[in-house]
Amino acid sequence: MKRRLFIMGMMLLLLFTLPVFKIKAKTTSQSNINYQINVTYIDQESQKQLAHSIVKQNANTHYNLNRSFKGYQQVKIKGDEIKGLLNHNKYIEVYYTPYRSCLTVKLKKENNQALKGTVVVLYKKENGKEQIIEMSHQESQYSFTSLKDGKYLLYQNKVPKGYIKLNKPIEIMIKKGKIYHQNKSIHQLIIKNKQIKKSQKNPHQQFYLYIIVLLILIRVMFILKTYYKNKQGK
Repeated sequence: MKRRLFIMGMMLLLLFTLPVFKIKAKTTSQSNINYQINVTYIDQESQKQLAHSIVKQNANTHYNLNRSFKGYQQVKIKGDEIKGLLNHNKYIEVYYTPYRSCLTVKLKKENNQALKGTVVVLYKKENGKEQIIEMSHQESQYSFTSLKDGKYLLYQNKVPKGYIKLNKPIEIMIKKGKIYHQNKSIHQLIIKNKQIKKSQKNPHQQFYLYIIVLLILIRVMFILKTYYKNKQGK
Protein backbone atom coordinates (compact mmCIF):
# COMPACT_ATOMS: atom_id res chain seq x y z
CA MET A 1 0.00 0.00 0.00
CA LYS A 2 2.76 2.42 0.89
CA ARG A 3 4.55 1.57 -2.35
CA ARG A 4 1.42 2.37 -4.38
CA LEU A 5 0.95 5.67 -2.63
CA PHE A 6 4.62 6.56 -3.30
CA ILE A 7 4.27 5.76 -7.03
CA MET A 8 1.05 7.78 -7.31
CA GLY A 9 2.72 10.74 -5.60
CA MET A 10 5.65 10.67 -8.01
CA MET A 11 3.30 10.53 -11.00
CA LEU A 12 1.35 13.55 -9.74
CA LEU A 13 4.58 15.47 -9.18
CA LEU A 14 5.75 14.78 -12.73
CA LEU A 15 2.33 15.72 -14.10
CA PHE A 16 2.47 19.25 -12.58
CA THR A 17 6.11 19.97 -13.30
CA LEU A 18 6.35 18.96 -17.00
CA PRO A 19 4.36 21.96 -18.42
CA VAL A 20 6.59 24.35 -16.47
CA PHE A 21 9.73 22.86 -17.96
CA LYS A 22 8.18 22.96 -21.40
CA ILE A 23 7.27 26.68 -21.23
CA LYS A 24 10.62 27.60 -19.77
CA ALA A 25 12.48 25.76 -22.50
CA LYS A 26 10.43 27.48 -25.19
CA THR A 27 11.12 30.93 -23.75
CA THR A 28 14.83 30.26 -23.51
CA SER A 29 15.07 29.05 -27.11
CA GLN A 30 13.20 32.12 -28.47
CA SER A 31 15.52 34.58 -26.75
CA ASN A 32 18.51 33.08 -28.53
CA ILE A 33 17.06 33.56 -32.04
CA ASN A 34 18.92 36.14 -34.19
CA TYR A 35 17.01 38.23 -36.70
CA GLN A 36 18.51 39.76 -39.83
CA ILE A 37 16.72 42.97 -40.83
CA ASN A 38 17.30 44.77 -44.14
CA VAL A 39 16.92 48.54 -43.63
CA THR A 40 16.74 50.73 -46.75
CA TYR A 41 16.90 54.54 -46.56
CA ILE A 42 15.05 56.17 -49.48
CA ASP A 43 14.56 59.66 -50.91
CA GLN A 44 10.77 59.89 -51.02
CA GLU A 45 10.69 62.34 -53.91
CA SER A 46 13.08 60.66 -56.34
CA GLN A 47 12.81 57.13 -54.86
CA LYS A 48 16.61 57.12 -54.86
CA GLN A 49 18.28 54.82 -52.35
CA LEU A 50 20.34 56.84 -49.88
CA ALA A 51 21.80 53.89 -47.99
CA HIS A 52 21.22 50.28 -47.02
CA SER A 53 22.20 48.42 -43.90
CA ILE A 54 21.68 44.96 -42.42
CA VAL A 55 20.77 44.81 -38.75
CA LYS A 56 21.41 41.64 -36.77
CA GLN A 57 19.64 41.64 -33.43
CA ASN A 58 18.38 39.17 -30.88
CA ALA A 59 14.67 38.80 -30.31
CA ASN A 60 12.96 41.37 -28.08
CA THR A 61 15.75 43.91 -28.49
CA HIS A 62 15.42 47.52 -29.57
CA TYR A 63 17.22 49.16 -32.48
CA ASN A 64 17.23 52.86 -33.33
CA LEU A 65 16.53 53.45 -37.03
CA ASN A 66 17.41 57.14 -36.89
CA ARG A 67 20.13 58.07 -39.36
CA SER A 68 21.10 61.51 -40.58
CA PHE A 69 21.76 62.41 -44.21
CA LYS A 70 23.06 65.80 -45.30
CA GLY A 71 20.24 67.96 -46.63
CA TYR A 72 17.49 65.46 -45.67
CA GLN A 73 14.93 65.04 -42.95
CA GLN A 74 13.17 61.84 -41.95
CA VAL A 75 9.44 61.70 -42.72
CA LYS A 76 8.16 58.16 -42.19
CA ILE A 77 9.10 54.54 -41.64
CA LYS A 78 7.42 51.62 -43.36
CA GLY A 79 7.62 48.34 -41.50
CA ASP A 80 8.34 49.42 -37.94
CA GLU A 81 8.56 52.40 -35.64
CA ILE A 82 11.75 54.38 -35.03
CA LYS A 83 12.39 52.52 -31.78
CA GLY A 84 10.51 49.25 -31.99
CA LEU A 85 10.97 45.53 -31.67
CA LEU A 86 12.57 44.07 -34.78
CA ASN A 87 11.05 40.62 -34.37
CA HIS A 88 8.92 40.07 -37.45
CA ASN A 89 9.85 42.75 -40.03
CA LYS A 90 12.60 41.48 -42.27
CA TYR A 91 12.49 44.52 -44.59
CA ILE A 92 12.14 48.07 -43.34
CA GLU A 93 12.05 51.23 -45.48
CA VAL A 94 12.90 54.60 -43.96
CA TYR A 95 11.85 57.59 -46.07
CA TYR A 96 13.48 61.02 -46.19
CA THR A 97 12.73 64.27 -48.00
CA PRO A 98 15.14 67.12 -48.76
CA TYR A 99 14.91 70.19 -46.58
CA ARG A 100 12.94 72.88 -48.39
CA SER A 101 13.21 76.63 -47.84
CA CYS A 102 11.58 79.78 -49.14
CA LEU A 103 13.63 82.93 -49.72
CA THR A 104 11.72 86.20 -50.08
CA VAL A 105 13.57 89.08 -51.72
CA LYS A 106 12.30 92.64 -51.27
CA LEU A 107 13.59 95.40 -53.53
CA LYS A 108 13.46 98.93 -52.17
CA LYS A 109 14.67 102.45 -52.69
CA GLU A 110 16.87 104.21 -50.17
CA ASN A 111 13.75 105.69 -48.54
CA ASN A 112 12.31 102.14 -48.06
CA GLN A 113 9.72 102.56 -50.78
CA ALA A 114 9.13 99.58 -53.08
CA LEU A 115 11.23 99.55 -56.23
CA LYS A 116 9.60 97.96 -59.27
CA GLY A 117 11.24 97.04 -62.54
CA THR A 118 14.09 95.05 -60.97
CA VAL A 119 15.09 91.53 -62.03
CA VAL A 120 17.08 89.21 -59.74
CA VAL A 121 18.38 85.76 -60.66
CA LEU A 122 19.16 82.98 -58.20
CA TYR A 123 21.98 80.53 -58.91
CA LYS A 124 23.02 77.45 -56.96
CA LYS A 125 26.76 76.85 -56.65
CA GLU A 126 27.87 73.22 -56.66
CA ASN A 127 31.32 71.80 -57.37
CA GLY A 128 32.56 75.20 -58.51
CA LYS A 129 29.77 75.58 -61.08
CA GLU A 130 26.78 77.91 -61.00
CA GLN A 131 23.39 76.57 -62.06
CA ILE A 132 20.46 78.92 -62.57
CA ILE A 133 17.49 78.14 -60.33
CA GLU A 134 14.95 80.85 -61.05
CA MET A 135 14.55 84.39 -62.36
CA SER A 136 12.21 86.91 -60.80
CA HIS A 137 9.73 89.14 -62.58
CA GLN A 138 9.93 92.91 -62.58
CA GLU A 139 8.30 93.20 -59.20
CA SER A 140 9.26 94.81 -55.90
CA GLN A 141 9.00 91.46 -54.07
CA TYR A 142 9.66 87.90 -55.18
CA SER A 143 9.81 84.53 -53.40
CA PHE A 144 12.07 81.67 -54.40
CA THR A 145 10.44 78.48 -53.11
CA SER A 146 11.39 74.82 -52.63
CA LEU A 147 15.08 75.56 -52.17
CA LYS A 148 17.27 72.65 -51.07
CA ASP A 149 20.25 72.95 -48.77
CA GLY A 150 23.38 74.40 -50.35
CA LYS A 151 25.15 77.57 -51.41
CA TYR A 152 23.35 80.16 -53.55
CA LEU A 153 24.26 83.37 -55.36
CA LEU A 154 21.72 86.11 -56.00
CA TYR A 155 22.50 88.39 -58.95
CA GLN A 156 20.72 91.61 -59.87
CA ASN A 157 20.38 91.71 -63.65
CA LYS A 158 18.21 94.76 -64.16
CA VAL A 159 17.22 97.92 -62.30
CA PRO A 160 14.95 100.80 -63.32
CA LYS A 161 16.49 103.75 -65.12
CA GLY A 162 18.15 106.13 -62.72
CA TYR A 163 19.22 103.50 -60.16
CA ILE A 164 22.53 101.76 -59.47
CA LYS A 165 22.66 97.99 -59.92
CA LEU A 166 24.49 95.72 -57.47
CA ASN A 167 28.03 95.15 -58.74
CA LYS A 168 28.47 91.71 -57.12
CA PRO A 169 26.19 88.80 -56.14
CA ILE A 170 24.82 88.19 -52.67
CA GLU A 171 25.92 84.91 -51.10
CA ILE A 172 23.29 82.81 -49.31
CA MET A 173 23.71 79.51 -47.47
CA ILE A 174 20.89 77.10 -46.58
CA LYS A 175 21.49 74.46 -43.89
CA LYS A 176 18.78 72.09 -42.69
CA GLY A 177 16.11 74.36 -44.10
CA LYS A 178 17.47 77.53 -42.46
CA ILE A 179 18.68 80.45 -44.57
CA TYR A 180 21.90 82.27 -43.65
CA HIS A 181 23.42 85.48 -44.97
CA GLN A 182 26.74 86.71 -43.58
CA ASN A 183 26.51 83.97 -40.92
CA LYS A 184 23.16 85.29 -39.68
CA SER A 185 19.85 83.46 -39.91
CA ILE A 186 17.33 85.38 -42.04
CA HIS A 187 13.76 84.95 -43.25
CA GLN A 188 13.91 87.52 -46.02
CA LEU A 189 16.45 89.55 -47.93
CA ILE A 190 16.09 93.29 -48.49
CA ILE A 191 18.02 94.93 -51.32
CA LYS A 192 18.19 98.72 -51.43
CA ASN A 193 19.25 100.35 -54.68
CA LYS A 194 20.73 103.82 -54.64
CA GLN A 195 19.47 106.46 -57.00
CA ILE A 196 21.96 107.95 -59.44
CA LYS A 197 22.74 111.56 -58.60
CA LYS A 198 22.90 114.20 -61.31
CA SER A 199 26.67 114.33 -61.11
CA GLN A 200 26.75 110.52 -61.44
CA LYS A 201 24.39 110.08 -64.36
CA ASN A 202 27.24 110.27 -66.86
CA PRO A 203 30.78 110.32 -65.45
CA HIS A 204 32.13 111.45 -68.86
CA GLN A 205 29.54 114.15 -69.38
CA GLN A 206 31.69 116.98 -68.01
CA PHE A 207 34.67 115.83 -70.05
CA TYR A 208 32.61 115.84 -73.24
CA LEU A 209 31.29 119.29 -72.33
CA TYR A 210 34.82 120.65 -71.93
CA ILE A 211 35.80 119.25 -75.33
CA ILE A 212 32.80 120.87 -77.01
CA VAL A 213 33.47 124.23 -75.35
CA LEU A 214 37.13 124.03 -76.34
CA LEU A 215 36.26 123.25 -79.95
CA ILE A 216 33.85 126.18 -80.03
CA LEU A 217 36.51 128.52 -78.65
CA ILE A 218 39.04 127.31 -81.23
CA ARG A 219 36.51 127.87 -83.98
CA VAL A 220 35.69 131.37 -82.71
CA MET A 221 39.38 132.24 -82.48
CA PHE A 222 39.96 130.99 -86.02
CA ILE A 223 37.06 133.08 -87.34
CA LEU A 224 38.29 136.20 -85.52
CA LYS A 225 41.84 135.68 -86.75
CA THR A 226 40.63 135.31 -90.30
CA TYR A 227 38.42 138.39 -89.94
CA TYR A 228 41.25 140.64 -88.66
CA LYS A 229 43.65 139.29 -91.27
CA ASN A 230 41.26 140.13 -94.07
CA LYS A 231 40.58 143.53 -92.57
CA GLN A 232 44.28 144.39 -92.41
CA GLY A 233 44.75 143.27 -96.00
CA LYS A 234 42.27 145.83 -97.17
